[in-house]
Amino acid sequence: MKRSENLIILFVFLTIFTLLELPLIDRVPKVWVDEVWYAGTAYNFSKGLGFTNQNVIGLYGGDYLFGYTLFLGIFYKFFGCNLLVSKIFSYLLGILFLTFFFFLAEELSFGKQEKIIFLTFFLFSSTVFLVYRTVRPEALKILFSLLSLIFLIKGLKGDEKYFIISTFFSLCGVLTHPDEIFFTLIFFIIITIYSIKQKNFRPVFYFLSVVILCSLFYLYFLYFIKKSSFEEFYFLYGRRLSAYKGSLFGEIFFKMKNLYNDYALGLKRLYIFLFEILIFPFGLIFFRKDRMLKIVSLIGFFYFILGFLFMERFVTRGFISIILYSILVLTMIYKKLQNRKFKTVFILLSSVYLVNNFLAISYLMYRDRDLTSYSLIEKYCEKNVEKGKVVLSNIVFYFPFKDNEFYNDYTYYKLTEFKTLDSLIKSNKVDYIVISDYLTEGVTGVSNKKEKEGSLNDFVTFYNKTQRYAEKNFFQYDSLSTSGYGTIRFYKKIID
Repeated sequence: MKRSENLIILFVFLTIFTLLELPLIDRVPKVWVDEVWYAGTAYNFSKGLGFTNQNVIGLYGGDYLFGYTLFLGIFYKFFGCNLLVSKIFSYLLGILFLTFFFFLAEELSFGKQEKIIFLTFFLFSSTVFLVYRTVRPEALKILFSLLSLIFLIKGLKGDEKYFIISTFFSLCGVLTHPDEIFFTLIFFIIITIYSIKQKNFRPVFYFLSVVILCSLFYLYFLYFIKKSSFEEFYFLYGRRLSAYKGSLFGEIFFKMKNLYNDYALGLKRLYIFLFEILIFPFGLIFFRKDRMLKIVSLIGFFYFILGFLFMERFVTRGFISIILYSILVLTMIYKKLQNRKFKTVFILLSSVYLVNNFLAISYLMYRDRDLTSYSLIEKYCEKNVEKGKVVLSNIVFYFPFKDNEFYNDYTYYKLTEFKTLDSLIKSNKVDYIVISDYLTEGVTGVSNKKEKEGSLNDFVTFYNKTQRYAEKNFFQYDSLSTSGYGTIRFYKKIID
């Protein structure tokens, strides 16, 4: 009976998930820079070029931490590479997450009501909604987080060998996204406390053994396959840490301001932010006698504290890890509440959170419903530009030009033969320029916030310089008017 009940709930929520995520998936949201970085590395891997940014499209694109680009690259190998295929991969990771959730529900003794509550709140989180629509590693790292938690709980229930699997999945998360290192550290503390209480240090031995073996594997990859070094790795990824710039905790006020502006969007999502964070101390204070609720609350709360203190900034999409634990704690509190009055108040506060998220999703879909389909842009660009030629363009148009030598507004020129954009221009090597001025409008793609002044200046400088070069040395042979991506102009080099 229980298996049949799980299958019915899974089917219902897979249907809801599909109806939420698939409509307008190649329109909403607009393409992010990060999506191109990861897709570029994954595509190169699928072509046998290793984990490289062959087109020099930027840093942090899954070339050093290759967990996501490994699986996305394998997916490209079978289904090809374009934006729609890439987003379908994220959608499929969501299906896996929903399926494996039922194993966690079993460990936490969730009944039908609790399963429905968790899945409803999780799927209608606006952050979760965006994660499964974008080509970024969060969709995979949250799956590894879930699997790691399942086996941690199994281990805490007495079968200590499950700590091996939990540690392995936790490290898979780190290999997917560096922020997951905080979970590994928290799990180590939990396992150590468990070992001390049990007067049995096999669990610590299991944990350290897996960490050492995986670290040796990664060092082999770094030095002998990537032909790099730990120093270079730290140079690229260490800057995400506050300590990289000499301050252990960084500027606390600056980080609080970023959370308020970037995640809470000022007052718009402040309730969402406060609910997701404050539910942890609520669980710890009022339900500390419930061992499992206390552990889950501690994991979520300390992940936020460690991330806030030690990372340079806590980015919006990174909150999906916190959201998983917030909604687990919400569900576990609901299950434990006996007092009818308190339960009514809790349901009311939780409902406000749910409605806020639902309105955020609805607003985004309504606002961007008429954006031009990126698939249309891809086909138009592929038809108008020869493969194998040198293209100078905006980074978001990478997908149709993935088989070209591609330079853009984010190219890290120090890794190219040209060193600067000016040197590329002087080389006379560019065959096509495909350019749009939409980034110079100065607003971000999803939240419509004012673009940071430094970034806006970079976009304007790139556009002006490229446009002058195009008008002087190229002829415009086509254009495409779009909603969301401006007017895309196609230029071809004038051959004397």
